[in-house]
Amino acid sequence: MRNRRIFFVICAMAALNLPVAIAGTLHVAPSGNDGNAGTIDSPIRTIQKAAELARAGDTVLVHAGVYRGLVLLRFSGEPEPPITFKNAPG
Repeated sequence: MRNRRIFFVICAMAALNLPVAIAGTLHVAPSGNDGNAGTIDSPIRTIQKAAELARAGDTVLVHAGVYRGLVLLRFSGEPEPPITFKNAPG
């Protein structure tokens, strides 16, 4: 019974991270918040936070604005598929 509870807790924790794990595209905007999911309606505020969340195959779209600070890439992606950072349309 205890193992079943532990399994349930682990599954619940994984489910909470699922939207970010399958995002594919993360949006960054100066009006965002680093606690957001990174969707177009709920963007992340800093490029650094997007770099921490992005995984192989993800695209980070950076919307117009001023961003200060350094960006340290912890994950590099793979040759196919890489992590891509680019400006958002417009």
